[in-house]
Amino acid sequence: MARSLLGTTGCANNDLPAPPTNAQWVASGNCDPADQESNSNTECQAACLPGYTASGSFSATCSFYEGNDVWAATATSLACKRPGCTGVPGSSPLPDNAAWSCGSSIAAVGSTCTTQCAPGYRQAGSWESTCTQQGWQAPTGTGVTCSLIVPDGPCSNSPGPSTDGMPANTQWACGQATHSGTTCQAACAPGYVNVARTTRTAACLDGLWEQPTGDMTCILGTDPCRQPPPLLWLPAGGEWDCQAPVSHAAACTASCEPGYNRTGAITAWCFNGNWVQPTTSITCTPAGCPSNPKPQLDPDALWSCQLPTAHGAACTAGCNGTNAPDPTTAICDFASKIYYFNVQGLGHNMISLIEDIHSGAALTMANNVLMQRQKDFALYNPALCVLNISVQDAWISQSTSNTQRRRAASQRLVEHGGMDEVVVGVQVLLGQGFVAKTAEAVLDAAINTPSAMSYLITLGQALARDKLVSEFCISQASMSLAVSDSTGRPLGASAGRDSCLVQLMPNTPANSSAGIISAQHSSSKSKVTVCGGVNTLYATFKYIATSSAEGNSILAARITGSNTTACSVTPAVLPGNATGTVVTVTCQKDDGSAFTEAATAELLLTANFTCSGAQSITASTTNITTAPRPTITVRLGRQPQPGCGGKPAVAVFRYKVNGMLIGQDFEVAAQVGPACTTKVTYHPSKANGIVIVTCSGAFVPGVPVPVELNMTASPEGCGNIQGSAKANVSVLCCTTGSSYAKADSSSSSSSSKPTCFQHSRPGATGEQCAKAVTASGYSNQGPGSGKLFLAQKSNSCSDAVEVGSVNVSCPDGAAANKVHFKIATPAAFRSSERRYFVSCAAPTSSPTCPGSPRWVSVRAKSGQPGLPEGYNSTVIDGVSTVEFNVTAGCSCSSVYHGIVDFASYRNLPLSACGK
Repeated sequence: MARSLLGTTGCANNDLPAPPTNAQWVASGNCDPADQESNSNTECQAACLPGYTASGSFSATCSFYEGNDVWAATATSLACKRPGCTGVPGSSPLPDNAAWSCGSSIAAVGSTCTTQCAPGYRQAGSWESTCTQQGWQAPTGTGVTCSLIVPDGPCSNSPGPSTDGMPANTQWACGQATHSGTTCQAACAPGYVNVARTTRTAACLDGLWEQPTGDMTCILGTDPCRQPPPLLWLPAGGEWDCQAPVSHAAACTASCEPGYNRTGAITAWCFNGNWVQPTTSITCTPAGCPSNPKPQLDPDALWSCQLPTAHGAACTAGCNGTNAPDPTTAICDFASKIYYFNVQGLGHNMISLIEDIHSGAALTMANNVLMQRQKDFALYNPALCVLNISVQDAWISQSTSNTQRRRAASQRLVEHGGMDEVVVGVQVLLGQGFVAKTAEAVLDAAINTPSAMSYLITLGQALARDKLVSEFCISQASMSLAVSDSTGRPLGASAGRDSCLVQLMPNTPANSSAGIISAQHSSSKSKVTVCGGVNTLYATFKYIATSSAEGNSILAARITGSNTTACSVTPAVLPGNATGTVVTVTCQKDDGSAFTEAATAELLLTANFTCSGAQSITASTTNITTAPRPTITVRLGRQPQPGCGGKPAVAVFRYKVNGMLIGQDFEVAAQVGPACTTKVTYHPSKANGIVIVTCSGAFVPGVPVPVELNMTASPEGCGNIQGSAKANVSVLCCTTGSSYAKADSSSSSSSSKPTCFQHSRPGATGEQCAKAVTASGYSNQGPGSGKLFLAQKSNSCSDAVEVGSVNVSCPDGAAANKVHFKIATPAAFRSSERRYFVSCAAPTSSPTCPGSPRWVSVRAKSGQPGLPEGYNSTVIDGVSTVEFNVTAGCSCSSVYHGIVDFASYRNLPLSACGK
């Protein structure tokens, strides 16, 4: 009755105490939280939200106390925990630049969490942990490492590669983008075509254009004629006057070679890259000799020929103060001399000889050899140097050009077996203009010597090597050669099997220790390439002699045309039975200096021997070319990215090996300081690569780290070459921690200023509370803008280091409950967790865990009041922005709120690192 008179009828349900985190009041018994009030003695119970597991209970009873009905808690042990795992697995730290993928969200039981590398790093290996009812299992796996990925940025095509040295009427055609490791080609301007064999190109490497290389020629019109007209349209002695390429619609005329007279005219027209055959022709007849013979024909002769002298006419000289019984006679355009040679050898070798002669290959190869080695003739007879000898024709004297008979002759040689015989006819051209009538006798005397026969056999074996015949087959091919008549009857000297034969075969091998980069030996020449800077030129020859060679062979060597070098031969004397001996020749400069100039020296080796009581000689040469010594250049690939204090310092360098010869191999090696490692990548080739240098140490923010790279290349035959480059890597102030939002009082619509309060670590619940540390952050009220400040102490708030911005607004109006958050931070700050709180009452400092207010992850699933909605994340121009909405239990204008961001912060003021 007394309570009724006082107007006390029960407890207002709005006054029910706040349930525990993740719990709500539910209807039970006589209690229905949806009603405005509950009768006295009514008990209400709280239950966990859907998806949470309950332990303990929480209830309140409407009781009469000091004249009023009030709610009194009767049970307070309820705890609501969502099944699953929070935080990240394990307590062991991950390696640099690695993080767990599960972040701060709650993982379901049975789900897994894996490691992942930060952007810009390549992952090797993995760790994995499974969520159980008891929490995260211990991580398992192979371990993870994160290595820096060298970016291959594209090169800018505006303006594109350098235009310095660009040929006329050309332009770059690089398209939309040119990626690193690819090239851009130039093209002719519209209406022009490239008639060169090359195209100008520029390579893009690490986002930078290399110097363009190559050349091109762009001309107007259609395709030109890239070769002169066919020689088949001209007679013997005729030649075309034009040089290729010949433009479209242009003409080419012909004339006769020097020493011929032309009659008639001929013109060929170029049309769209093809020649139109002329309808006219010319004839070329020998012109005779317009002047007297040259003095070297006979120094004591006085010439008074009737000029011009007709082709084939003779002219006899007078004597210059001497009584010569036989005055010199010269023939104008003395044509040629025919010789026959009896060749004996194995059947298959003779067949090969016949085929080479019929195909014209033997004629071509013989003239190539004569052109390359004409100066060797002076060793056999100095008079031969006056002649300009060439082979005009060669044939098998016992057969015709008829194909059927030639095949029959080849078949006969195969069936005959043993040693077969072929008679070869050779027409030798002695020269043009006036030639001494005695030239024929001089050539006869030279050919009818064992030396000449040995020389010809040596050339034949060299030609076999050109055809890739094996050395074994050449050494087993027992062959003889003799001057004969057209029937094969011997008339003069012979060499080879059963005769004298001494040969010096060049066989210098490539040898890096001797500075020899490469060696090539063919019928026309022997070529050795050495690296510039060697002190000794080195060559070897194989000595080959038949048993008919008498006594010892005396060997000597020299550099032709040089009076500043001296050569030695080992051994210098060889007996006739020493066939197969390798002879070594070494040459040095008289002053002891090195061979550095880019030049070619001809090394001549001679062997004097006795055959049938007559002195004979044979010779061989090797051309030794000194190539410039390669170099290596090292440069910084790009400006090093700043690193964090205590983290490795990384610098990327580029190297290039210059001046390498084709086919010359080499090795490269990188040397750095004791606390540094290197990774060498051939990009795009071994001679042009990238080196990543990583240095470790306790680097201090604000103090650059010097990084030096020394590169060594070892080209074949050239020893070691070195290059170096340096870089300074900036060290930034970085830290991993948290930052809190502090509202700008001037921009807030509320008169309340930001306040600092202590609390347990945001997000710590359950078992995490046992190890959670105390933190301090800001509480703000109402809409307005603010900044994120780095939390530097746990027992006080700090606003010294700004790391981002925050804006809080009321999208539905100040009186509505919806609150909009917008957080902006540099994308370089790798945020691992963001949380917020909203409360209708100002939070107070309390170390209780879990404390009040409740800090909620911005990525938490929506669907409940107080949880984030409409989450959106973007990165634009290096700024990461996160936006979301929260429905508060009070108006937007009065709500209390706070933001905390856990992240790795880079490039902070040095003061943040105590500097």
